[in-house]
Amino acid sequence: MPFATKPQKAVPTDAVTKMLRKLSRSSSNEVVLISGRDKKTFDEWFRSLKVGLVAEHGAWIKERSGDWKALEQLSDAWKKEILPILEMYADRTPGSFVEEKDFSLAWHYRATEPTLGSLRAKELKDNILSSISNLNLEVMDGNKVIEIKSSIVNKGRAAQNWLSKQQYTFILAIGDDKTDEDLFAALPKEAYSIKVGVTPSKARYSLFSQKEVLPLLWNCIENEKTRPISTKAPLLTKPDGTVLAANTVASGIESGGAPFPLIIKDNTITQNYVGLDFGAYSNTAKCRKGKKSSNKYR
Repeated sequence: MPFATKPQKAVPTDAVTKMLRKLSRSSSNEVVLISGRDKKTFDEWFRSLKVGLVAEHGAWIKERSGDWKALEQLSDAWKKEILPILEMYADRTPGSFVEEKDFSLAWHYRATEPTLGSLRAKELKDNILSSISNLNLEVMDGNKVIEIKSSIVNKGRAAQNWLSKQQYTFILAIGDDKTDEDLFAALPKEAYSIKVGVTPSKARYSLFSQKEVLPLLWNCIENEKTRPISTKAPLLTKPDGTVLAANTVASGIESGGAPFPLIIKDNTITQNYVGLDFGAYSNTAKCRKGKKSSNKYR
């Protein structure tokens, strides 16, 4: 998704929606979108798609064709104490603003002068940390955002809602934010986790930029047989920058429990993929080395 100075301006492009619709069209595929966005926004964007949704970093989940439900019994009483602090920093910092969600609060400063924004973010984080020691809350220092939420919910715990119910042939998780680290850590060791960006990560592999994600997923969709149709998809790399090894065989688990090999040969990934953050999908991707670019968040 493209980045914007305000959350409401960062919306899925037509290309993203088209890819998700194609990816989720088969009932055998489980596609789950995990985000810090609120559930109302997610419904407006994706209600027409047969995908699972996770909002507010795991506070709310919605299974495919289901209804929203809270993952945990959470209270929002703490917001009365924390919200005035965030509003004070918004007043003191031109370009910043506060976003209130059901069970979390966020102070955004993407449009703030960089030096001032960084200074205020550090001050705010220290201020909040001293105020929440007995509230079972977590302060997340994201990309141009400070967010406060319950410490008992995260993207990894939300993913367990699907992982605990079924054995998937292959699992792929893609994320670009610090909050995605909980998701990467929660996946089984045979899963393929991909961090978008060049920062240290718990993910097994990385892509240089967001621009590399859609070509990779489209190649998964379009290659129904074990044959590459494009050389414009990115080459997966390990977090240390090492290129994904050719002629590698990794084991996955078929739904029935039988071993099912994932073959990576000559930079061609064969068999099952999972779409955008979490899910399952079968196909092949032809990979190439991508260009290095700056890391951002969505």
